[in-house]
Formats: sequence, C-alpha cells, structure tokens
Amino acid sequence: KLWLHEAQRVFYDRLINVQDQEWFEKLACDLMTRHLGQMPQTPEQVFGENSVLFCDFLKAGVDVANRKYELGNIEKITHL
Repeated sequence: KLWLHEAQRVFYDRLINVQDQEWFEKLACDLMTRHLGQMPQTPEQVFGENSVLFCDFLKAGVDVANRKYELGNIEKITHL
C-alpha cells in the first residue's frame, strides 16, 4: 500500500488527463499483481472510494518530530 501511495504522489498527481490517469491505474494494478503477489484487483477497487492515503497529520497537536506516517482514509482526513 505504501508503494502504491508513493507512486501516486510521484507520477499520478502529475498526469493531466483522464486517459493518462486510467493508464497509470491499470499499470499499477498489473504491477502489483505481477511483482507483489497481490490478488488481481481492478482499478475501481484500488483507486475508487477506498483509495490508499498515507499522511502524518491525522492526530492534531502532535509535535512534528513525533508524527507517524500512517494509513488513513478520506473520511478521517476530511473531518480534520
């Protein structure tokens, strides 16, 4: 999940049209299946409503030096 998140931040966030974004999503699913031994997953399952998000600001008031990079979900993040 962390690999996918980092690949999204480095590549996907810079893609400017839907065609390129869909290409990336399919490629990422193919690579996860081939190299990480994941069960085959569709782009809708991976990038849909439960998309992978890692962040270090989920716990308000924690000193920057003590923040943990953790898996979050869009519901938690939108309620901050």
